[in-house]
Amino acid sequence: MKRLVLLRHGEAGPAGALGSDFARPLTPHGRAQALQAAHRLQQAHCVPESILASPALRARETAAIAAAHLERLQALRFEASAYPGTPEALLQLVGTLSERIGTLLLVGHNPGLSELACRLAALAGRQEAAPAAPPASTALSTGGLCRIELADVPWPQLESGVTHVTLLS
Repeated sequence: MKRLVLLRHGEAGPAGALGSDFARPLTPHGRAQALQAAHRLQQAHCVPESILASPALRARETAAIAAAHLERLQALRFEASAYPGTPEALLQLVGTLSERIGTLLLVGHNPGLSELACRLAALAGRQEAAPAAPPASTALSTGGLCRIELADVPWPQLESGVTHVTLLS
């Protein structure tokens, strides 16, 4: 079994007059959210072997805080295609993973992460004996986590292996 865990970056400050969206840093509350997300991953026994993150400052900071807490700094990689991170771009990025990776943490942005969670939740519902609707809300709030359980399929085929989607926050 494989797991894909989506983590939306923590709360970020405004872009400001001279700053860009890409350069928005985490607020103190956003840093606390990143640490809380790492705690939730530990409690759920869902420590990743690999962490892919958007290179935007708020996502980089969120990923670094989580990776440090989980003792996975060497597993952290920043990927340009994760910003802004459409569902298609994220799926393509995940499809490049080695088959040796069992649990991936993907740190990024809305609306892409929530759209991906919703899409995968709908697939999980279709694969159950009695079709179920996607979770009432798969929208990820800042610092929010979503765990996607997968059958043992190659990463490029993850959509065909979705078995369960759970919001962890």
